[in-house]
Amino acid sequence: MKRLTKFTSGALAASMLLAGAASAGDMTLTEQDATPLTEAAIGQPYWMLQAQCAGLFGATANYRTEQSQSRGAQKAAGQDVGRGTAFLNDAVARIRADRQLDYDTAMSTLVPVVQLGRSKARDALSMGSTGPKSRWNYERSFCMDVADAYRSRNG
Repeated sequence: MKRLTKFTSGALAASMLLAGAASAGDMTLTEQDATPLTEAAIGQPYWMLQAQCAGLFGATANYRTEQSQSRGAQKAAGQDVGRGTAFLNDAVARIRADRQLDYDTAMSTLVPVVQLGRSKARDALSMGSTGPKSRWNYERSFCMDVADAYRSRNG
């Protein structure tokens, strides 16, 4: 668990530098909504977490295709690309609502965070398996917990 916290915290710290700290109007992950996997992200804006997760899921199909993992690429194209798109759509809607941004400004704010998520996913995938104890699986589980918390808060 400590390894996951360090990995996630490092990604979050870097994305904080890229996107700025949470503002008063941002919907953030609360202690009540956090799980053991997401507790390091308490107080972080949902839009930032969602953008990072969009990058994670978006990178998976690309990585598997590049590695000629056809079965994995098919599965990723069917599931992970859809999840990445859903995370990005939620991130755009959330940051626009939280900060009253137009679409172009929202996207330019989110792109570096999405790229960070993509980079972290590629690093995790290049380390090996996507099995239950892999870094990639921990990050995937983190993102699914973020999605569940967001749905419970956002209806």
